[in-house]
Amino acid sequence: CCVPVRKCDFGRPTQYEAYALTLASLFTSLFFWGVAMLGAYNGYGTSTVVAVCLESLLDCVSTTLVLLRFATPDALMLTLRNSILESRTSVVCSLTMLALATVLIVFAIYELSQHVVDGPRELTIEVMLSVPSSLAYLVVGMLQLQMAWILSLRSLKQDAIISILGAVISIGTLLAALVNLIDRIEVDEDYPAFASPWHHPAALLPGSDNRSDRLLGAHRPWWAMAHAVGRRVYRYWWLDEVFTIATASVMLLLGAWQLLEDTRIGARWWRHSFWFAPLPALEKDASSRRREVIAGVATLPPKEEAERFEPQIFHEASPLVS
Repeated sequence: CCVPVRKCDFGRPTQYEAYALTLASLFTSLFFWGVAMLGAYNGYGTSTVVAVCLESLLDCVSTTLVLLRFATPDALMLTLRNSILESRTSVVCSLTMLALATVLIVFAIYELSQHVVDGPRELTIEVMLSVPSSLAYLVVGMLQLQMAWILSLRSLKQDAIISILGAVISIGTLLAALVNLIDRIEVDEDYPAFASPWHHPAALLPGSDNRSDRLLGAHRPWWAMAHAVGRRVYRYWWLDEVFTIATASVMLLLGAWQLLEDTRIGARWWRHSFWFAPLPALEKDASSRRREVIAGVATLPPKEEAERFEPQIFHEASPLVS
């Protein structure tokens, strides 16, 4: 007979809560990825929006793999199959952290090198995108981290770290945008009549609104250059990029450390057999295990037993360590 679906109890999580929370994390990543893609398609494609789009896409990849990790009825049982799946998922999450951190650092360095200064319109869009994304990623990430600690799951912990650091980056973008919007300076200057219409002096000033100023200078006739023209100066235009580089560097170190930990306990992730070796068959009592998970009566071994079992299972799985 069918067992009715129960409510989630995140204080005493089982596979049911882990699957539900990972599904919520996937929907969150897909939502903000869609919002960023829509903004870029409609002409709001600032470098920050593009970085959010790539960040959400990579987060979707890692979260989808964690979701597949919990798809089997006995996903939390200490079996050889689950240990292999946990190892593969953990390595993918570590590689995702490395890739995401690299993308964010490259985008931030590019903005600093090109002296890209966002105007009021771009800063307002960044504020509107950062507020909901930071709240959503922070809540989901903290819940995942708590659940990963209780269930002793490395893959879920890594997915939680990705969400939390993504929220920290969004908070940094929000604070930087607010500082620049509040602290901006309006400057009026007279330009000489013989100035070139293709060379706008405001574009040379650090922190000025390059996009609008260059556009004004390029379309202004030479005789109009003698009039006073307003110029916005953002003294802290570099704040968002510096904060992003600092947070992404932490993510890069955590991803490298997690990958070294996976290697230390026996995951030979650079070998073809690690990814494509056949998985052992599921246990025969998988259907009864599914009923236990849904009903909330499934039990887990102690954390100490799981930690002792994990290194042993890698050595027993000869296709992965040979």
